[in-house]
Amino acid sequence: MLLGSHNSLSYLPPKKWYMKPFHFMARCQSVDYVKQYEEYGIRLFDIRLWFNEKGEIEVRHGLFVFNIDIKGISDFLSFLNKKGDCYLRIILEEDAVSKKYPYAKKSEMKFLMFCERLEEAYKHIKFFGGNRKYDWIVVHHFKTTPPQLVDMYSSTTRFIGKRDDSTWFQKLLNIVDDWCPWFYAKKWNKKNFSEFKEKDKFLFFDFVQMR
Repeated sequence: MLLGSHNSLSYLPPKKWYMKPFHFMARCQSVDYVKQYEEYGIRLFDIRLWFNEKGEIEVRHGLFVFNIDIKGISDFLSFLNKKGDCYLRIILEEDAVSKKYPYAKKSEMKFLMFCERLEEAYKHIKFFGGNRKYDWIVVHHFKTTPPQLVDMYSSTTRFIGKRDDSTWFQKLLNIVDDWCPWFYAKKWNKKNFSEFKEKDKFLFFDFVQMR
């Protein structure tokens, strides 16, 4: 079975103290990348990057910034590179809010240059993605052919009922579901995991230990 972790580094604490009460909204994993690989068989990882007004790299989920610096990111990349059998999706975490920042274009350029350096420095990682989040336009074209993903996490599925149901109650459930990824994983991961039969696609999910 091919397994991938969505927002792989979101187990990390927030960088800013005032974001702590909202960590549950941005956290999609609760075990570190070493355990994800060694104990839970994850071979596809996913990170969202942004470059702030100072030009510093950040790992984000939306506006939520995780407490990891460039050394921590390098350690993560080195770990995957040494294993030699991992995919890594890289996304530019530019949403409807951050795209309006005056330095947004500079962040895109830094992202493009960073992606180019990644492929040169870490030749044993299969990079893919390079998309800008808010419109999914590809900012950088990686050499690797993207693997097929089966998205089974809160923001792409539904807790109960149909996600495209227009009733007010279903819309409310979708909002609650999106705001608390753990909620969906707790109810559905075990079922999704047991029913997944695709041999050439990655099951892409939150909270990889919940199965």
